[in-house]
Amino acid sequence: MSYRPPLPGTRPPLGYVYNAEPPFGLLRLPFHPAFSQKVIDDESNIEALMPKLRHSYYYTKPTIEELAVKERAEPGYCHRGLRGFVVGRDGVGSIKFLGRTDVRWLDLESFITFDDDGRFTSRFEKTNPVHDFSSTAEITLLVNKEEIDVQTLISKTTSDSKKGLEFVSYDPVNEEVKFQVKYLSTLGKIQFFKRRSLRSKMLQNSDELKKRNILAGAEENDERQ
Repeated sequence: MSYRPPLPGTRPPLGYVYNAEPPFGLLRLPFHPAFSQKVIDDESNIEALMPKLRHSYYYTKPTIEELAVKERAEPGYCHRGLRGFVVGRDGVGSIKFLGRTDVRWLDLESFITFDDDGRFTSRFEKTNPVHDFSSTAEITLLVNKEEIDVQTLISKTTSDSKKGLEFVSYDPVNEEVKFQVKYLSTLGKIQFFKRRSLRSKMLQNSDELKKRNILAGAEENDERQ
């Protein structure tokens, strides 16, 4: 049976620790209270260091579980800074930090929000005593070309010089628009439209058809009267 990594926030039973190297699974600790407690404390410290996501539809690359494994193998890995760290929301978009980013203790959703109604918001301070967000970042937005003119989106998004956004590329196959920003503290909000499922489009079309039929029926009744 293949090894399944523990869920985020899961603690091993007392006297055991999750082994991040082969053989994977639960590793029994030597029966020495001081040693056992030290390993348990180390696990708690690593868990506390990890960046946090409150909702399952957000993701990171590498995953938080992969970061924890790296931190165990190379203490200080998250402190030294990750190059190319990605935070995103399924079906909406993502942000990629091109420089090195210290991800310790970060509550990611307090800095980055991809709203369901199609709005990306960043809340990065110009000066942060622990985390440096001055590195360049790449923002990828998933847009529906049937709902919005992509050229209009690009021109409106890059027209505000204060945001510092530069257009990078547009992929019509995957419906992805990429921008680059030098200073995240100037970014603020970007209004865009998220991709809708085929089912939601069919439901909307059905609702519109019902409304038209109701209006048409009302007009016919007025003419008869």
